Amino acid sequence: MLVFVLGIIVSCNKSENNTAGKTTELLNDSEGYFKGVIELEEKDMLGTHSDIVLIFNEGDVKREVTERLLKNISYGMIYRKKHDSVDYFYTKDQKSWHASIAKKDFRKWVQELEKPVIDSENIGNTSFAIQPPFGTIFKYFDSFGKGVVSTIASSPLKNYTSVKCQTFLVPDSKSCNVWYSDAIKIRPDVLEIIEHNQPKSINTLALQVEYFSPESSNQKNTLDKVLDKVDKVLVKTDKKIYLSKINSSNKISIDLPKNSEKVSPQKLNEIIYPVEESSGSRSGGGHHHHDIF
Repeated sequence: MLVFVLGIIVSCNKSENNTAGKTTELLNDSEGYFKGVIELEEKDMLGTHSDIVLIFNEGDVKREVTERLLKNISYGMIYRKKHDSVDYFYTKDQKSWHASIAKKDFRKWVQELEKPVIDSENIGNTSFAIQPPFGTIFKYFDSFGKGVVSTIASSPLKNYTSVKCQTFLVPDSKSCNVWYSDAIKIRPDVLEIIEHNQPKSINTLALQVEYFSPESSNQKNTLDKVLDKVDKVLVKTDKKIYLSKINSSNKISIDLPKNSEKVSPQKLNEIIYPVEESSGSRSGGGHHHHDIF
């Protein structure tokens, strides 16, 4: 166990120990919550790469994802303080649409996309191919729940010194490092919308997430050692999130994409997941597995 804990601390400090440069000053709103822009990158070894931009302003938040390989596509949401709805928007080929979705329906829609249902009558017509509105970086935590074991170490990230690294044991022979800063306070109702699967022990935004295989004991037979090596390769293919930069400023605003057309949730669903005619039967977005409601 001591070896494992030491490995955790080394892993946390090894990944980001560059404290060169001036520490960025963070601004808060009138209630003490972070105000500004946080830019993240989500990527994996398989070539997927997305830019994630989060804007926080007086209780309002905008989260937008732009897929690097598909620069003509971006999507995201705007949630405003004390509202009971979420504006979800989708941009493709320089055209934008948005719909107002009740907060409870928005949560249900996201969760259904993250846990696809297999259609036994038409195996090809499932939501496996559908990209959830937000990443599944914390998918292992959702299944493992409160059984996660963790430890915490101080670990400066880029030029931000007030950062902690929390390490978790998760299923499938994986461990996970999550970097966050308590100095960046995010309103609880906002955090619930933008990162609902995040570990409950982290009550602010995760700035960086990385999976790794914990070091194992040498007292293993040959087969176990081979399986350990396979696990290490598989873990490297998992998605990772890296902090790009933080810009704390009073001069920010939260708006829908320019010239965005407002449509009903059902219409937006058809735009995102267009219905395809195949062999005389419908497939694709019109199916109930993909519907916003």
